Amino acid sequence: MKAFILTESSSSLGLGHLVRCTALAYAFNKMGISTKIIVKGGLKPPSGIRANNLFTFDWINSLDNIIKRGNKPDIIVVDSYLASQNVYQKIASIPRLTVYIDDYNRLNYPDGIVINGTVDAEKIRYPKSTSKKYLLGEKYIIIRDEFQKQKAKKNPDEIDSILLLSGGTNQKEIAPKMLKYIENYFPYAKKEVVINKFIKASQLRDMMYHSDFAVSTAGQTLNELAATGTPTIAIGVADNQAFNLKGYHQAKFIKNIIWWNDNNFKKKFIDSLHDIKDKESRKRKSVIGKKLVDSQGASRIVKYILSRIT
Repeated sequence: MKAFILTESSSSLGLGHLVRCTALAYAFNKMGISTKIIVKGGLKPPSGIRANNLFTFDWINSLDNIIKRGNKPDIIVVDSYLASQNVYQKIASIPRLTVYIDDYNRLNYPDGIVINGTVDAEKIRYPKSTSKKYLLGEKYIIIRDEFQKQKAKKNPDEIDSILLLSGGTNQKEIAPKMLKYIENYFPYAKKEVVINKFIKASQLRDMMYHSDFAVSTAGQTLNELAATGTPTIAIGVADNQAFNLKGYHQAKFIKNIIWWNDNNFKKKFIDSLHDIKDKESRKRKSVIGKKLVDSQGASRIVKYILSRIT
């Protein structure tokens, strides 16, 4: 059995799609499914991404050439913000089963399986259909294999180490002012800054475990921070992160919903710093994060897909 995963990656879109797609591909491979990832975008696939069959190719504008890259797949997974409804319809005619990864009910997807692993995604009003199945909510958050083995996280009385993770979108605008506020509030704490740089998953995981809290954009990295139980201040930098921010806020994993261009950015950010300074607050957030993201989402998805196709 074969699967193709179609996604995209660029300096503006960042690496979140590619990260979760490689995690899903790994889960397919563990179940004996030969999997190829086909990426549209100008970014060269980073060396830190573990994927044996990853190709850069404009699949949106050259859809007919997908099949030429291998025998007809049994399964196609699409994770895209760029593909049109028409492209999705064409894709759906190719495999035995088509799977769509969604974050905010972007389209009325064709027949198949729609996956939205956002916290509280069950509350999104998707079109009802007997020909579509929906896998919704935090049970289906896709996390890389390196983050699946949870371990205890230390929670010291004082903040000693802070991790600042800024993704590929609007990073130049938000990173300097966040660092300034953090420096003013925690002048003696160690600060580790990762900006638009892909590092190995195992290295990122260890950085999360060793930090007392993190500041991050609200995409895929926020899910991995929750999985490691790392208290976090999350910043929305793209419209597709709105449901993620709302879900984690309602679950009380994050204190405030903050957007990078928010008129009250400083007020909300400093309020979040004040909240996360409290040891008991950090402890609660750590427990909530691990409970929300148990790291088995990719495995659940693959098992369900196979149950529908075999």
